[in-house]
Order: sequence, then structure tokens, then C-alpha cells
Amino acid sequence: MSSKLYRSELERETLYSLLKHPKIYIENQSWINRESFHHPTHKQIFDVFKIQVLNGGSTDPVVIGEKCIEAGVFDKDGVNVKDYINNIDLFKISPEGAKELVSDLSFNHVLRKAEDKISKIQTKIYSSASGDDKTQTIQELQEISNEIILPSDEDTRPKKIYSGYKKTLRDRVDNPVELMGYATPFPTFNTMYGGFEPKMTYVFVGRGGIGKSTILHYFSNHLCKDHNLPTLILDTEMAEEFVKDRFFAMETKIPNYAIRTGKVKFNPELSLKFDEEVEKINEDMPLYIKHIPEEGIEEIRQIILEWYYNEVGEGNPCVVTFDYLKCNSKMLKNNWAEHQALGELIDHLDKICTKINAILLTAIQANRKGDSFNRSSTEVTDDSTIIADSDRIQRYASFIAEIRIKTPDEIVLDEGITAEEAEDVFQNINTIGFNQLRFGTHKMIVFKGRSQGENAPGALDLVSRLMPNGTYRLDRNYFNLHYNNFEIREKGTLREITTHAENRLMLDDMNPADEEELI
Repeated sequence: MSSKLYRSELERETLYSLLKHPKIYIENQSWINRESFHHPTHKQIFDVFKIQVLNGGSTDPVVIGEKCIEAGVFDKDGVNVKDYINNIDLFKISPEGAKELVSDLSFNHVLRKAEDKISKIQTKIYSSASGDDKTQTIQELQEISNEIILPSDEDTRPKKIYSGYKKTLRDRVDNPVELMGYATPFPTFNTMYGGFEPKMTYVFVGRGGIGKSTILHYFSNHLCKDHNLPTLILDTEMAEEFVKDRFFAMETKIPNYAIRTGKVKFNPELSLKFDEEVEKINEDMPLYIKHIPEEGIEEIRQIILEWYYNEVGEGNPCVVTFDYLKCNSKMLKNNWAEHQALGELIDHLDKICTKINAILLTAIQANRKGDSFNRSSTEVTDDSTIIADSDRIQRYASFIAEIRIKTPDEIVLDEGITAEEAEDVFQNINTIGFNQLRFGTHKMIVFKGRSQGENAPGALDLVSRLMPNGTYRLDRNYFNLHYNNFEIREKGTLREITTHAENRLMLDDMNPADEEELI
């Protein structure tokens, strides 16, 4: 054992500081016990001290010396225990100094335990026939790090609920803010849900190919660029070069195919824009990416923490984007079912991001009930039952929303156009009609929103919706989003669609010619 981890003088000084300031022990019982001491006599003296404190007795060195004799503690390394205790009263120490000594002693205790466990791990590795059980070794080492918990300046004792609350309320009124979190480019999202807040998990649900990655990239780029938040994108599917191209297309409005093929050079206008946008690229923008196709949970955890402490800095807010929640072979090797592995993944990600003050943005695949392509709206389910695999997703997420393409009949209803025109739009996204849609190509339907803004919980309200036959029905409110070349724009809510439809009917009654054709 390292001699630095056994310091008799530190134990002696800590004992004195506790005798002098017994309140320090009361406030830090979680951090110090008899095992914090290495010398057997110091353990015994501490036991006597503890009984005195808990019984409301005196901790005067003379009294503690007498109590030690009564308990059968007679000497310390050949020195009479009464004399030993009386002679440790050699210096003055403040309560702050006493707490520091408790912290140092606790730290030494933890390091002794860690040293012992590491020694056992080393022995096991060297004696192992295969020597390749890396996962178990990592888990054991992680357990060691989790034990290194020391006294802090933070008071862990329960407090009276309204203690200091008056000041908090007054400060808010004196310094009002527009939003509780970081604003998004979507005004309706901001007013309903207060933007994005650190230590919260935001999950977007949808079928493959409908825009889950696009919305994650869109929000990530915005939070990094407009709010200067360091952002880490962990992508389980796309290689890094594909993601870079999508971000550039999103930012510049240059078609992705033209960027990827280089054919932008054949279009003089695009070529000029391309050259201008390339020069604008900020290579120092704190937007990071890593492709993680087969990494396990512990490896993912290590990637995030290393990035955070090296690139962000402890205590600073940041963004972690995980695209998307699914299980690979490494996560399933512990004979876990897929829903168990997925539950462990979201649990770990949520805890990590809470620890590092991060906004967690992620997505998960919807089941077939959430598929809207070439189906009618009555065949699509718009609630949390579309979430695949794990109820723990709903438990840990602060915000859950479905992203899906509108069905042809929804486009007809929302836009006030014919079924033939809607089908043309739906099947050919390059038509001019697609880009002229008043209320967008996609829906965002919120299932869960813990943080609420000024107009919340509007997204969960039912809206009285005007039908083509002049009757009304109740529908779940939703955001309207317009996807185009990896760019997303908000185009209002179902409430605004309803208002527009009512106004259109009023115009029709007055003069049918007043209504312009969409397509």
C-alpha cells in the first residue's frame, strides 16, 4: 500500500478537528465513518466520539479520553490513550479547515479501496485464460470511479420548500426572460414549450426516411451556430462525410446532389453561390461529429465525457445529439432483449447529459402504426403507442413528439386543394406546388412536453376543425413543418389552418373569385 494513502498525522488532526467542531461530523456523516481511518486505535477513538455526539454528550478531549478507557481502549502505539488524546490539542483549526481535513481523509479512504480493487482486477486479468473480458473490466473500473464521492460545498440536507423562494420570485420579476430555455427557429415551439433546456431529453419519433435525422441536424446546427453551444453529434448510421454534406446543403440551400456530385460547377448561378458559401465556412465552429456504428453503452459514455471535459469544460452547457436510439450487436450480447438494451441506453444517455448540463436530442423508430406514406389519415395512429420497443423512452424523456409526412387527404384538407393536386404534390416533391404549400409537408405532434411556455399546453388540446362539407370535428393540434433540401421551416399550427379555412369560406360566400388557386 502506498504510504501516501496512510497518513497517521492526517488521521490524528482529523480526530482533533472533530472533537473541536463536532457539528462538522453531524453535517458530513455521509463522508466519514470508522473505516475512513486506517489505524485501529483511531477507529476506536472515533467510535467513542461518535457515541458521544449522537447521545448529545461532551466531546472535550478529557471526556473522550475517559470514555476510551471505559471502552477498553488503553493506548496508541504504546502511549496512554488519555495522554495521546490530550496531546493532540496542539493547534487551532476553523470549521472550514475541519471540513477540509474530513474531505482529505475520505479521499484517502476511497483511494485505498480503489487501490485494492485495481490490484484484484490486475491479478484476474493476468491469470485469465483468455484475458479478453474487456466489458466486465470496464464495468468494474467504472464502479471504482463511482465511489469517489467527497464532501462538497453543496448542502445535501433537505430544506424547507419556501426557504429563499421569495428572493427567487422577486429576481425573476426584476429580470424577466423571453424563454426558459434556448430558442429554436420555430416560434410556436418556443411559446408552447420554452425552447430547449439543459439536463432535458428531447425525443423525436418517426418511421424511416421521414426526416428524423434532418430535424436533429437542424436543431443541432441552430443551437451551435446561434447560441454558441458546443454540440456533439453521435451518428449510428451515416458516415461523417454524408452528415457534413447535409449540413452544408441545409445551411446554403444548395441542392445536396449538386454538392455531393460536384455538378454545382455546371450551373453558373449555383457555382457562384457555392464559392461564396465555401468561403463562409467556420472551421472552428464547435460542432463535433463521430460515427458510432457498433459502440457499446460504456464506450458511448466514455466518448461523451472525454469530449465534454476536453472540449466544453466542466459546468458549461452543451448539446449531445444521438442519432438514433437503436441497439447493435454489442449492446445485445448480455442476453438482453432489445427493449431492455434500449432502456439501458436511454437511461445512461439521460444520466450522462444531466451530469454534464447537456441538452439531449435524439430519435427513435416508430412502428408501422405511425407510417403515413400513401395511407389515409384514418389509418395512421398519432399517439405514444407508435413508440417502438421500450416504455423507458417515455419515462426518461422530457419531451416526445412524432414527426411524419402528411397524408394526401391531410394535404387536401389543410390546403383546400383537390385530391388530384394533392397527389401530384405528394408524389413529386420537385413540383412548384410542393414549395407553395401554405401549411407544409410534415406534422409535429407532441405527446409529452414537461417544460411549458406561454401558450402551453396548446399542442395537446383538441382543435375544432372545419371539414369540406361544412361540419366540424375535433382533431389533435399539431405544428406544420415544411421540409426542403434538409432545411425545415415552421408553417403554423392546426389552429391557423382552421382559421384560414373559415376565412376562405367567408370569402367564397362573398366572391368566389377572391380565392386564389394554390396550384
